[in-house]
Amino acid sequence: MKVWFRRWQEYVIALPLVALIAVVSWGVLGKLGDRDDLIRWLLELPVLCGYALAAAGLTLIVCRRSRRNLSDDEATELWKRVLDAQPGALVAFGANEAKVLIVYALTLAFFWPDR
Repeated sequence: MKVWFRRWQEYVIALPLVALIAVVSWGVLGKLGDRDDLIRWLLELPVLCGYALAAAGLTLIVCRRSRRNLSDDEATELWKRVLDAQPGALVAFGANEAKVLIVYALTLAFFWPDR
């Protein structure tokens, strides 16, 4: 059971947590909203959170598959250079983070429902 839980803990913990956040957001945003059709918008909120979560998961998979796997020594050296603010390391780190944000934006645009 421990092995199963360790393997699937992101889903066992994260998904109920996202559902709880969506329900709390429903209550909080429902009191703050100024929309014409507030009930319809609040009904769509958990679905939109699901779309964002699906986009985040796909982004994680794409970035894990497309990155170069650094050895421990290479990763340590890169982080030392980033912390020392060396330009080449900052460019490499910034380009990687920009790629993650671009992939997330594209997958979020793909999963976002049409209006």
